[in-house]
Amino acid sequence: MKKLYTFKQYKTEKVKEKETTENENGEKVTVEKELEKKVARDFFIRRPNRRLYDDAELYYAVKLSEGIKAGLLTKALLEKRYENDGGSLSDPEIERYGTLYSEFYENQRELIDLEDKNEKSENDKNRLDDLKDILSSTRTALTAFEMSQQNLFDQTAEVRARNKTILWWVLNLSYAVAEDGKEYPFFTDGSSEEKLEYYDRLTEEEDDFLDEVIKKFTYLISFWYVSKVDNEEDFKAMLEEQDLGGDLENLDNALEASDRMDEELKSEEAPDEETPDEETPDEETANKEQDAPRQEDSQSDPQSENTENNPDKSGDEN
Repeated sequence: MKKLYTFKQYKTEKVKEKETTENENGEKVTVEKELEKKVARDFFIRRPNRRLYDDAELYYAVKLSEGIKAGLLTKALLEKRYENDGGSLSDPEIERYGTLYSEFYENQRELIDLEDKNEKSENDKNRLDDLKDILSSTRTALTAFEMSQQNLFDQTAEVRARNKTILWWVLNLSYAVAEDGKEYPFFTDGSSEEKLEYYDRLTEEEDDFLDEVIKKFTYLISFWYVSKVDNEEDFKAMLEEQDLGGDLENLDNALEASDRMDEELKSEEAPDEETPDEETPDEETANKEQDAPRQEDSQSDPQSENTENNPDKSGDEN
Protein backbone atom coordinates (compact mmCIF):
# COMPACT_ATOMS: atom_id res chain seq x y z
CA MET A 1 0.00 0.00 0.00
CA LYS A 2 1.40 3.41 -0.99
CA LYS A 3 1.93 5.81 1.88
CA LEU A 4 1.59 9.58 1.97
CA TYR A 5 3.11 10.09 5.41
CA THR A 6 4.28 7.97 8.38
CA PHE A 7 4.74 8.86 12.03
CA LYS A 8 5.22 7.28 15.46
CA GLN A 9 3.25 7.82 18.63
CA TYR A 10 4.60 6.67 21.98
CA LYS A 11 2.38 4.93 24.50
CA THR A 12 3.20 4.21 28.13
CA GLU A 13 2.56 0.53 28.78
CA LYS A 14 3.32 -1.95 31.53
CA VAL A 15 5.87 -4.42 30.21
CA LYS A 16 6.97 -7.62 31.92
CA GLU A 17 10.70 -8.21 31.82
CA LYS A 18 12.67 -11.15 33.13
CA GLU A 19 15.88 -10.52 35.03
CA THR A 20 18.31 -13.37 35.77
CA THR A 21 20.75 -13.14 38.69
CA GLU A 22 22.89 -15.51 40.74
CA ASN A 23 22.35 -16.15 44.42
CA GLU A 24 24.96 -16.86 47.08
CA ASN A 25 25.08 -20.53 46.09
CA GLY A 26 25.83 -19.68 42.47
CA GLU A 27 22.37 -20.71 41.31
CA LYS A 28 20.64 -18.70 38.61
CA VAL A 29 17.43 -17.07 39.74
CA THR A 30 14.99 -15.53 37.26
CA VAL A 31 12.74 -12.77 38.51
CA GLU A 32 9.89 -11.27 36.46
CA LYS A 33 9.30 -7.57 36.95
CA GLU A 34 6.58 -5.31 35.65
CA LEU A 35 7.91 -2.00 34.39
CA GLU A 36 6.38 1.03 32.70
CA LYS A 37 7.98 1.84 29.35
CA LYS A 38 7.21 4.05 26.41
CA VAL A 39 6.43 1.84 23.45
CA ALA A 40 6.44 3.27 19.91
CA ARG A 41 3.42 2.57 17.71
CA ASP A 42 3.57 3.12 13.95
CA PHE A 43 0.88 4.93 11.98
CA PHE A 44 0.65 6.22 8.43
CA ILE A 45 -1.57 8.13 6.05
CA ARG A 46 -2.52 6.14 3.01
CA ARG A 47 -1.90 7.68 -0.39
CA PRO A 48 -5.37 7.95 -1.99
CA ASN A 49 -6.10 6.27 -5.31
CA ARG A 50 -8.57 7.14 -8.08
CA ARG A 51 -11.43 5.20 -6.49
CA LEU A 52 -11.10 7.10 -3.20
CA TYR A 53 -11.07 10.41 -5.05
CA ASP A 54 -14.28 9.44 -6.88
CA ASP A 55 -15.97 8.36 -3.63
CA ALA A 56 -14.91 11.62 -1.95
CA GLU A 57 -16.37 13.73 -4.76
CA LEU A 58 -19.68 11.88 -4.49
CA TYR A 59 -19.68 12.25 -0.70
CA TYR A 60 -19.03 16.00 -1.01
CA ALA A 61 -21.90 16.39 -3.50
CA VAL A 62 -24.30 14.54 -1.18
CA LYS A 63 -23.34 16.65 1.86
CA LEU A 64 -23.59 19.84 -0.20
CA SER A 65 -27.12 18.92 -1.23
CA GLU A 66 -28.03 18.16 2.39
CA GLY A 67 -26.80 21.58 3.51
CA ILE A 68 -28.75 23.41 0.81
CA LYS A 69 -31.93 21.51 1.68
CA ALA A 70 -31.40 22.40 5.34
CA GLY A 71 -31.43 26.10 4.41
CA LEU A 72 -27.71 26.97 4.28
CA LEU A 73 -26.67 29.59 1.73
CA THR A 74 -24.29 28.64 -1.05
CA LYS A 75 -21.01 30.47 -1.54
CA ALA A 76 -22.32 32.05 -4.76
CA LEU A 77 -25.34 33.58 -3.01
CA LEU A 78 -23.19 34.88 -0.14
CA GLU A 79 -20.70 36.37 -2.61
CA LYS A 80 -23.59 38.11 -4.36
CA ARG A 81 -24.59 39.69 -1.05
CA TYR A 82 -21.00 40.81 -0.48
CA GLU A 83 -20.91 42.31 -3.98
CA ASN A 84 -24.06 44.29 -3.27
CA ASP A 85 -22.24 45.73 -0.24
CA GLY A 86 -19.11 46.55 -2.24
CA GLY A 87 -17.34 43.16 -2.22
CA SER A 88 -15.12 41.38 0.32
CA LEU A 89 -11.88 42.52 -1.40
CA SER A 90 -10.69 45.94 -2.48
CA ASP A 91 -9.53 46.55 -6.06
CA PRO A 92 -5.81 46.59 -5.09
CA GLU A 93 -6.24 43.26 -3.28
CA ILE A 94 -7.98 41.70 -6.28
CA GLU A 95 -5.17 42.89 -8.56
CA ARG A 96 -2.46 41.72 -6.18
CA TYR A 97 -3.74 38.18 -5.69
CA GLY A 98 -4.63 37.86 -9.37
CA THR A 99 -1.01 38.65 -10.19
CA LEU A 100 0.21 36.18 -7.56
CA TYR A 101 -1.87 33.34 -9.01
CA SER A 102 -0.73 34.17 -12.55
CA GLU A 103 2.96 34.29 -11.58
CA PHE A 104 2.62 31.09 -9.53
CA TYR A 105 1.36 29.03 -12.48
CA GLU A 106 3.92 30.57 -14.88
CA ASN A 107 6.78 29.76 -12.51
CA GLN A 108 5.40 26.28 -11.95
CA ARG A 109 5.35 25.59 -15.70
CA GLU A 110 8.92 26.87 -16.02
CA LEU A 111 10.00 24.64 -13.13
CA ILE A 112 8.47 21.55 -14.76
CA ASP A 113 10.15 22.35 -18.09
CA LEU A 114 13.55 22.72 -16.45
CA GLU A 115 13.15 19.52 -14.42
CA ASP A 116 12.27 17.59 -17.60
CA LYS A 117 15.51 18.65 -19.31
CA ASN A 118 17.98 15.79 -19.54
CA GLU A 119 21.06 18.00 -19.47
CA LYS A 120 20.98 21.04 -17.21
CA SER A 121 23.46 23.87 -17.38
CA GLU A 122 24.72 25.72 -14.33
CA ASN A 123 22.27 28.53 -15.07
CA ASP A 124 19.43 26.01 -15.24
CA LYS A 125 20.35 24.62 -11.83
CA ASN A 126 20.53 28.08 -10.31
CA ARG A 127 17.20 28.99 -11.87
CA LEU A 128 15.66 25.80 -10.46
CA ASP A 129 16.75 26.74 -6.96
CA ASP A 130 15.37 30.24 -7.40
CA LEU A 131 12.05 28.94 -8.71
CA LYS A 132 11.66 26.55 -5.77
CA ASP A 133 12.18 29.41 -3.31
CA ILE A 134 9.78 31.68 -5.21
CA LEU A 135 7.08 28.98 -5.44
CA SER A 136 7.47 28.15 -1.76
CA SER A 137 6.93 31.74 -0.62
CA THR A 138 4.11 32.29 -3.14
CA ARG A 139 2.36 29.09 -2.07
CA THR A 140 2.50 30.19 1.56
CA ALA A 141 0.97 33.58 0.70
CA LEU A 142 -1.79 32.04 -1.44
CA THR A 143 -2.62 29.45 1.23
CA ALA A 144 -2.99 32.20 3.83
CA PHE A 145 -5.17 34.18 1.43
CA GLU A 146 -7.44 31.19 0.69
CA MET A 147 -7.80 30.43 4.39
CA SER A 148 -8.79 34.04 5.12
CA GLN A 149 -11.35 33.92 2.33
CA GLN A 150 -12.75 30.66 3.64
CA ASN A 151 -13.28 32.31 7.03
CA LEU A 152 -15.66 34.76 5.33
CA PHE A 153 -17.81 31.86 4.19
CA ASP A 154 -17.89 29.73 7.34
CA GLN A 155 -21.67 29.52 7.31
CA THR A 156 -22.17 28.20 3.77
CA ALA A 157 -23.26 24.83 2.46
CA GLU A 158 -19.87 24.40 0.78
CA VAL A 159 -17.96 24.84 4.05
CA ARG A 160 -20.14 22.29 5.81
CA ALA A 161 -19.69 19.82 2.94
CA ARG A 162 -15.93 20.45 2.94
CA ASN A 163 -15.61 19.79 6.68
CA LYS A 164 -17.66 16.61 6.41
CA THR A 165 -15.48 15.50 3.50
CA ILE A 166 -12.28 16.16 5.47
CA LEU A 167 -13.62 13.93 8.23
CA TRP A 168 -14.44 11.31 5.56
CA TRP A 169 -10.82 11.47 4.39
CA VAL A 170 -9.58 11.13 7.99
CA LEU A 171 -11.66 7.98 8.43
CA ASN A 172 -10.46 6.45 5.16
CA LEU A 173 -6.77 7.43 5.06
CA SER A 174 -5.77 6.69 8.67
CA TYR A 175 -3.86 3.42 9.10
CA ALA A 176 -1.92 1.70 11.87
CA VAL A 177 0.74 -1.01 11.94
CA ALA A 178 0.39 -3.96 14.31
CA GLU A 179 3.30 -5.48 16.24
CA ASP A 180 3.59 -8.26 13.65
CA GLY A 181 3.89 -5.64 10.88
CA LYS A 182 0.35 -6.06 9.55
CA GLU A 183 -1.23 -2.83 8.26
CA TYR A 184 -4.88 -2.19 9.10
CA PRO A 185 -7.38 0.73 8.97
CA PHE A 186 -7.25 2.69 12.22
CA PHE A 187 -11.02 3.35 12.13
CA THR A 188 -12.01 -0.22 11.19
CA ASP A 189 -12.56 -1.63 7.72
CA GLY A 190 -16.28 -1.06 7.27
CA SER A 191 -18.77 1.36 5.77
CA SER A 192 -18.64 5.13 6.29
CA GLU A 193 -21.33 4.90 8.97
CA GLU A 194 -19.43 2.15 10.84
CA LYS A 195 -16.19 4.14 10.66
CA LEU A 196 -17.96 7.24 11.99
CA GLU A 197 -19.50 5.30 14.88
CA TYR A 198 -16.07 3.87 15.74
CA TYR A 199 -14.57 7.37 15.56
CA ASP A 200 -17.18 8.64 18.04
CA ARG A 201 -16.47 5.76 20.41
CA LEU A 202 -12.72 6.41 20.36
CA THR A 203 -13.14 10.14 21.02
CA GLU A 204 -15.42 9.40 24.00
CA GLU A 205 -12.99 6.98 25.67
CA GLU A 206 -10.84 9.84 27.04
CA ASP A 207 -7.64 7.95 26.28
CA ASP A 208 -4.71 10.38 25.98
CA PHE A 209 -2.85 8.12 23.55
CA LEU A 210 -5.84 7.72 21.23
CA ASP A 211 -6.65 11.43 21.47
CA GLU A 212 -3.14 12.37 20.34
CA VAL A 213 -3.24 9.89 17.45
CA ILE A 214 -6.63 11.18 16.26
CA LYS A 215 -5.46 14.79 16.58
CA LYS A 216 -2.39 14.09 14.46
CA PHE A 217 -4.41 12.27 11.82
CA THR A 218 -6.95 15.11 11.75
CA TYR A 219 -4.36 17.86 11.48
CA LEU A 220 -2.13 16.13 8.94
CA ILE A 221 -4.97 15.04 6.65
CA SER A 222 -6.60 18.48 6.88
CA PHE A 223 -3.24 19.97 5.94
CA TRP A 224 -2.97 17.55 3.01
CA TYR A 225 -6.50 18.41 1.88
CA VAL A 226 -5.66 22.12 1.73
CA SER A 227 -2.16 21.78 0.24
CA LYS A 228 -3.22 19.26 -2.46
CA VAL A 229 0.16 17.47 -2.49
CA ASP A 230 0.11 13.91 -3.82
CA ASN A 231 3.41 12.37 -2.73
CA GLU A 232 5.39 11.90 0.46
CA GLU A 233 8.32 14.10 -0.57
CA ASP A 234 6.15 17.16 -1.29
CA PHE A 235 4.12 16.52 1.83
CA LYS A 236 7.24 16.57 4.03
CA ALA A 237 8.44 19.73 2.27
CA MET A 238 5.12 21.45 3.02
CA LEU A 239 5.34 20.44 6.68
CA GLU A 240 8.87 21.82 6.92
CA GLU A 241 7.61 25.11 5.51
CA GLN A 242 5.24 25.23 8.48
CA ASP A 243 8.15 24.56 10.89
CA LEU A 244 6.81 21.12 11.79
CA GLY A 245 9.76 19.09 10.55
CA GLY A 246 9.98 15.48 9.53
CA ASP A 247 9.72 14.13 13.08
CA LEU A 248 6.78 16.40 13.99
CA GLU A 249 8.59 17.80 17.02
CA ASN A 250 6.57 21.02 16.78
CA LEU A 251 3.22 19.44 16.05
CA ASP A 252 1.92 20.12 19.57
CA ASN A 253 1.77 23.83 18.74
CA ALA A 254 -0.18 23.09 15.58
CA LEU A 255 -2.69 20.75 17.24
CA GLU A 256 -4.73 23.73 18.43
CA ALA A 257 -5.93 24.03 14.85
CA SER A 258 -6.88 20.36 14.99
CA ASP A 259 -8.97 20.97 18.11
CA ARG A 260 -10.89 23.75 16.37
CA MET A 261 -11.38 21.58 13.30
CA ASP A 262 -12.62 18.66 15.41
CA GLU A 263 -15.20 20.85 17.14
CA GLU A 264 -16.30 22.25 13.79
CA LEU A 265 -16.65 18.78 12.28
CA LYS A 266 -18.80 17.54 15.15
CA SER A 267 -21.13 20.54 15.25
CA GLU A 268 -23.85 21.13 12.70
CA GLU A 269 -23.30 24.51 11.12
CA ALA A 270 -26.29 26.81 10.78
CA PRO A 271 -26.73 30.47 9.71
CA ASP A 272 -26.09 32.97 12.48
CA GLU A 273 -29.50 34.17 13.61
CA GLU A 274 -28.12 36.59 16.22
CA THR A 275 -26.62 39.02 13.72
CA PRO A 276 -29.81 41.11 13.20
CA ASP A 277 -30.28 41.36 16.98
CA GLU A 278 -26.69 42.47 17.39
CA GLU A 279 -27.13 45.20 14.77
CA THR A 280 -30.30 46.58 16.33
CA PRO A 281 -28.58 48.29 19.30
CA ASP A 282 -26.16 49.94 16.86
CA GLU A 283 -29.06 51.37 14.86
CA GLU A 284 -30.77 52.61 18.01
CA THR A 285 -27.52 54.18 19.21
CA ALA A 286 -27.10 55.89 15.85
CA ASN A 287 -30.65 57.23 16.06
CA LYS A 288 -30.01 58.53 19.57
CA GLU A 289 -26.83 60.21 18.42
CA GLN A 290 -28.73 61.85 15.58
CA ASP A 291 -31.41 63.08 18.02
CA ALA A 292 -28.83 64.32 20.54
CA PRO A 293 -28.17 67.68 18.82
CA ARG A 294 -31.90 68.36 18.69
CA GLN A 295 -32.16 67.80 22.44
CA GLU A 296 -29.28 70.18 23.06
CA ASP A 297 -30.97 72.79 20.87
CA SER A 298 -34.19 72.42 22.84
CA GLN A 299 -32.28 72.85 26.11
CA SER A 300 -30.77 76.11 24.88
CA ASP A 301 -34.19 77.38 23.74
CA PRO A 302 -35.44 80.22 26.03
CA GLN A 303 -38.94 78.71 25.97
CA SER A 304 -37.61 75.46 27.32
CA GLU A 305 -35.79 77.36 30.09
CA ASN A 306 -39.06 79.09 31.01
CA THR A 307 -40.72 75.73 31.12
CA GLU A 308 -38.08 74.39 33.47
CA ASN A 309 -38.57 77.44 35.72
CA ASN A 310 -42.34 77.09 35.68
CA PRO A 311 -43.73 78.05 39.15
CA ASP A 312 -46.13 75.09 39.10
CA LYS A 313 -43.23 72.65 38.78
CA SER A 314 -41.21 74.40 41.50
CA GLY A 315 -44.25 74.27 43.75
CA ASP A 316 -44.53 70.54 43.17
CA GLU A 317 -40.89 70.13 44.08
CA ASN A 318 -41.38 72.17 47.28
